[in-house]
Amino acid sequence: MSGGARVVARYARMLKDRGHEVTLTGLGAPALSWKDRLKRLVVKVPEWREPMSHYTVEGLATNLIDGANALRAVDLPDADIVIATFWRTAEWMAALPPEKGEHVYFVQHHEAEFPHADRARAEETYRANSRIIAVSGWIIDVLKREYGRDDVALVLNAVDPILFAPRAPRTKNPRPTVGFMGSHNSTKRVDIAVRACEILREKFSDLRVRVLAASAPNGAYVMHDWFEPDYNPPQEKLAELYADCDAWLFTSDIEGYGLPLLEAMACGTPLVARPAGAAPDLVTPANGALVDSDDPSHIAEAAARLLSLDPAAWKEMSDAALTTARAHDWNDSFRRFEAALYAAADRNWRYREGSC
Repeated sequence: MSGGARVVARYARMLKDRGHEVTLTGLGAPALSWKDRLKRLVVKVPEWREPMSHYTVEGLATNLIDGANALRAVDLPDADIVIATFWRTAEWMAALPPEKGEHVYFVQHHEAEFPHADRARAEETYRANSRIIAVSGWIIDVLKREYGRDDVALVLNAVDPILFAPRAPRTKNPRPTVGFMGSHNSTKRVDIAVRACEILREKFSDLRVRVLAASAPNGAYVMHDWFEPDYNPPQEKLAELYADCDAWLFTSDIEGYGLPLLEAMACGTPLVARPAGAAPDLVTPANGALVDSDDPSHIAEAAARLLSLDPAAWKEMSDAALTTARAHDWNDSFRRFEAALYAAADRNWRYREGSC
């Protein structure tokens, strides 16, 4: 249920809607160790089930290969294009024969910086002979600076205007309210958001803090008893959570894009954001505050200025956030994504015909 999976699932569904043949293939149930196999002979072990995902939300079937550690050519149909969406899948893609399609690498983050990634192997995937589509200017800059890639297609993410929209005209809350995304991922720097809220509470004693997270923190960060957490809420409730806030805090060190930026803005909520992912492309003084610092006091200071605005000035900022979000339409993004795929397919078709 990650933001990156939301984007992949949306493009897959839109490609199918346009009449393209799309197969979604991934790893299924993990291989059982000999201890697990022995245990199954003695006790009843629950069967592995595919978790809820954005693919099922979009009504898409997935072809999951059980017991495998990697995908092989036999697991995939012959195609015009094969798309890798994660550095490990890009490794698998590099080993595929030509009949599996022209290689396209859909990059939503510089995954070599992930704490759990094998950096050297992940870096090699960006140097491989594949077409690359990236979702933010920041990623394009990284790929050019660190890997010499000046051939990357930019397709900015978009936001669903039906799912993410204020349910009523936005007005500033009588009680100041901020929100942020909780995460176990250390690069999200939830500690900065938490500390900023602690500082804000010294100025606004009645401060409300909404926390949107997939699961409880379990020690990954502080969850104060005066925070109001929502763990893995239904998709239909997300807009309500964003729209309940006067400001949304975005404190990541690194992001490929950062969909909560657009989602919050689409709900009329101004941003207080560090310059990660698409934040520099989206956040302006008119719709929020861009804070180039990891000092929580600087984040709190920017949020305090926003919370101290009079209702009319805050409404102008909220309207500007809405305008920014509405300029990022899925249909426009999809047209660019499809055009990049057609360019790759054209190369593959010419290869098959012996003209290149």
